[in-house]
Amino acid sequence: MRFSNVPGRSGMQSENIVTPAHVYDRCWHYIGITGVVLMLLGVGSSKGLQSLGMVLAVLALLATAWRPDTRAFWRDPLVRLGGVWVALLLLLASLAAWRFPDTAALQFDYVWKLSRFLLVVVVAWWVARALRSPVTAAWWLVAGYALGALYFLHQAGWPWYQPGVNFVDIWEGRQFYALLSASIIMLLVLLARDLLQPGRGGAGFWLRLVPWLLTLLIAINGFLLSQSRGAVLALAVGTLLAVILAWRAVPEARRRGIWSYALAVLCLVGLVWLGTGETADRFARDYQALSVALEDPDAVPETDMGIRWYQWREGWRLWLERPVLGWGPGSGRMLHEMADLPPVSSERALHHFHSVPLDLLMWTGLIGLALFGWLAWRWSVALGSLARRSDEAGRSARLALVVGLMFVVASLTQTYITSQVTWFYLAGFLGPAYGLVMRAREHQARHMLVSDSCSQT
Repeated sequence: MRFSNVPGRSGMQSENIVTPAHVYDRCWHYIGITGVVLMLLGVGSSKGLQSLGMVLAVLALLATAWRPDTRAFWRDPLVRLGGVWVALLLLLASLAAWRFPDTAALQFDYVWKLSRFLLVVVVAWWVARALRSPVTAAWWLVAGYALGALYFLHQAGWPWYQPGVNFVDIWEGRQFYALLSASIIMLLVLLARDLLQPGRGGAGFWLRLVPWLLTLLIAINGFLLSQSRGAVLALAVGTLLAVILAWRAVPEARRRGIWSYALAVLCLVGLVWLGTGETADRFARDYQALSVALEDPDAVPETDMGIRWYQWREGWRLWLERPVLGWGPGSGRMLHEMADLPPVSSERALHHFHSVPLDLLMWTGLIGLALFGWLAWRWSVALGSLARRSDEAGRSARLALVVGLMFVVASLTQTYITSQVTWFYLAGFLGPAYGLVMRAREHQARHMLVSDSCSQT
């Protein structure tokens, strides 16, 4: 692992002078690194590692909050907007707890859940401070995913795909695992040049190629086993964005390779669509349910899409009753009880309505959805200029933007944000590239400080 910016090893400080302050800073520096590594490993393998890593990374950040260089974290635009987001959640939860006392515990529990968006910038900070390259973080993600898959998927047909095998409900079920597998596929393909480093040659290339190829096969296997339509659509849309971003970034002479990549991923999507009877049947049933809904909204069969249809219709009605501030971040179960749903639809997903935008509208109103959307927009704009580069930083930014869009597409028909693993997934895939933005801002601030000092002398 390559580290940078280790306290006590840079600037005018001498290696021969060791003070208690240097020891203190260095200890917390490595504790923070350890926390981020555990979080990245835990994204695909262990909730325990996720939680332990979060505690270490956040604790190390707070323990060094007084340092001048750490103050840049608190000045970051996403951190400040995240603080406003948490304050809004607390306000809405307090109002909801006052109006609906029976939901008070759930209201503040969801404040904690939805505040984990800030894990994105926590990971970004430690990547910016400790790792020379976000590709190192990518390797930890790949390693955690491979270990988790090898441990869990043997009951679901590992190592060969077997149609009809019941998918093991690891993490949060097949929907999340499909999205995670699709994201790993994107990571391995978009960062293949940086992960494999073919220019170096030698035995090291083959030592990198073998785990890369094995993990790609594992991810394809997990993607096929999950048979999630939302992930299929997310991967297809993500591929389109990846092609557009890469087309703008790479030189004209290398654009032919982009089409090869796009064709390979779209063939995988087609394989899931046409090669598995169950997935094709599910798409057909979804189409049938939506067709019936357009003719008679009350006659929709309670298939997976039919259940979502009834929940979305009732969720929209409930949101219109409190459109500005919503019902409170922890009101999902109460709203489910208030909704006029058919029998099967009323028994599924008792704490959400199968759509992140709709649930955010119901919980936090227009104000909350607008603020959360503004957070996502500021993050994407910060990475936009970086994504135009054709180097390692540009590829890392493009991966983050693609995975972010994949998450948005998949979230239209599934509420992922109620689970712990989703926020660590977002932190692991979206944080490292933003770390490059934070590092660039820090370097720019130092350069301006040096320039001002020189001009004054």
